[in-house]
Amino acid sequence: RNLKEGSKMFGLGRQTKGRLWSDSLKGNQLRNSKFVHGLRIRVWQFFLSLFEGGESVVSLVHVFIFPMIRLGVNIDHVATLRQARYREMPDSPNAEPDPVAAALTAERAGAEGITAHLRLDRRHVVDRDIYSLRRQISTKLNLEMGCSDEILKIALNVLPHDVCLVPENRQEVTTEGGLDCAGQKKILAPVIGRLQDAGIVVSLFIDPEEPQIAAASALGAEIVELHTGAYANRVGAERDAELARLKTGAGLAHAAGMQVNAGHGLNYDNLPPILAMPHLVELNIGHSLVARAVSIGIESAVREMVRIIGAGPDGAGQK
Repeated sequence: RNLKEGSKMFGLGRQTKGRLWSDSLKGNQLRNSKFVHGLRIRVWQFFLSLFEGGESVVSLVHVFIFPMIRLGVNIDHVATLRQARYREMPDSPNAEPDPVAAALTAERAGAEGITAHLRLDRRHVVDRDIYSLRRQISTKLNLEMGCSDEILKIALNVLPHDVCLVPENRQEVTTEGGLDCAGQKKILAPVIGRLQDAGIVVSLFIDPEEPQIAAASALGAEIVELHTGAYANRVGAERDAELARLKTGAGLAHAAGMQVNAGHGLNYDNLPPILAMPHLVELNIGHSLVARAVSIGIESAVREMVRIIGAGPDGAGQK
């Protein structure tokens, strides 16, 4: 009886199944986060009906209502290190480190997505990196880009799973501040439309402000990535205030039916409080991971080089 009632709770009729199958064929997430949330609630209610609210149900809460926050790894600064020496020699066999190899390693370690920003000035990631990532990674590619025709054309050719639209300033070291959705609707709307028509999920990188969130919703974005830079760069009471802004923004975005992601400036020390943000689905982190990899990996790298030197010419190059 419970199974029969459960099927009604799930609401998985032909139309819903068709929708799920259609989105699966496109390789995209479900577009309607309200539908996903409602499905989780129905699953929860179904298991409650099976177990009469017993303690065995408690362990299911985090699976269906509070799924683990996903980690997307940004490989931009792996490419930054490569470009520092090989920018003018892109085809050199010595060009390293390889951001695609770093992405594959990140996936093996548990990353659920790879993020890369293809800038107009190609200061770190370059075109061939994006095409290689699309071919080789097994999770999803989240392409960050500004609203330029040149990069849009590449995005529509590569067809990443997600595109995150970000502000872009040639004078900045890295992206600073969120996109002005409220003031740039006329510029953003056609770009978003073309990306979505190609089956790409669109995310907007914005500050946690009500007008920006409302504008993102009006533009039809499926996802907002809340800019955590202000939070990361402050301490004490000021940081607490920024965290409160992020939590409020997350609630507003979720209520508007958008998926909530976050990122920028997050590291091993300032991350834990961010995990208390409501409705948070995905974090995109890059620089801190690359910096940490240098710190904890330098010993192994040096030992490996010492072994090669010690092996002499007959063993040179054997790791």
